[in-house]
Amino acid sequence: MKVLKLILARGGSKGLPRKNIKKLLDKPLIQYSIEAGKKSKYGSDVYVSTDCSSIAKVAKSCGAIVPFLRPSEFARDQSTSADAILHMINYLESENKIFEYILLLEPTSPLRDYIDINKSLDFFKSNNNAKCCVSVVKSEISHPSFLFSKKNNFLMSYSSSNKVVRRQDLNDLYYPEGSIYISQIETYKKTKTFYNDDLTVGYEIPYWKSFEIDTIEDFLIIESIMKNNNIKKLK
Repeated sequence: MKVLKLILARGGSKGLPRKNIKKLLDKPLIQYSIEAGKKSKYGSDVYVSTDCSSIAKVAKSCGAIVPFLRPSEFARDQSTSADAILHMINYLESENKIFEYILLLEPTSPLRDYIDINKSLDFFKSNNNAKCCVSVVKSEISHPSFLFSKKNNFLMSYSSSNKVVRRQDLNDLYYPEGSIYISQIETYKKTKTFYNDDLTVGYEIPYWKSFEIDTIEDFLIIESIMKNNNIKKLK
């Protein structure tokens, strides 16, 4: 598999300013994803698309390839990830660097490691009809059967039944947790999404690995998980 491993790291973070290069324990946040990508058995090259010279400098020092600073039209608040992804793909193809698949690694998911990358790509390959793959987590606490809406301050059951449901009786539901996205490049060019009914398979990861950093609270939670040397026992 010729896999383009790509990290998108825009400089204009609002929830946690400069989060992509904020030190998490002893490393800039983005370094965890770069190292995971480089250690994968599917090639050592990891590309970073960023509009920020500071992020570019840190990414290069961590061994990533940063071929350009992303143009402003692909780095605005209203710009989509698809814009930046396709910009990188088109640039590399113009340089005669052709890939069959894209693996998008969000820099805000530092608990995802190279083993997760290898296993998700192996899982994707094992599903012959799949064109895309995203990492998912089983929904338990946030299952719709346990949710309520509010009407005039009164709680209203979100599900159609008011009946109390036991967790073990629920149908399994999953939500995408955001650390791994895979697609055939030709499929992505056509659909501009990793979510395609009957084409996308879900690679399940443990709940504790699903935390991502958008706020200072997220940062502190993940820092605590990383400091707990026994966390691997939860796998």
